Amino acid sequence: MEAASDGPSLTGTEFIDVVYNDVYLAAIRNVQRTLENPPGRQPASRVLAMHDWFISLAEADRDMLREVVAYAADHAIFGLLCVLDNVQPVVDGYREQLELQVRTGGAQRNLAEEGEELHGLFRSQVDEAAGWDT
Repeated sequence: MEAASDGPSLTGTEFIDVVYNDVYLAAIRNVQRTLENPPGRQPASRVLAMHDWFISLAEADRDMLREVVAYAADHAIFGLLCVLDNVQPVVDGYREQLELQVRTGGAQRNLAEEGEELHGLFRSQVDEAAGWDT
């Protein structure tokens, strides 16, 4: 039996796997499902308007819109990770360095190892899965 580690074991790659599956793919899937079939008994009128517009599109246009939804989710998450990696300035700027910490019990450490960038890990995963060269 292996002894438990004293500190956090989550790696940047494992974190990006979670972001990819539980944020990126989930956002794409949820938007597409909502466009195709708005949830709830009384969906918001704006959601119904988007649904009506979506179903009026030709199938090729629906496919292109699905790709645009994925592209937008990709860029939103990539931009956030760039901010967390301190490589993308924000509009008003800030002088502090951001660090994403992982904590287990009383021990903590930076999630990204020295020289590791979360946005690069995410970009690699998206590009590999989608075949995009953004």
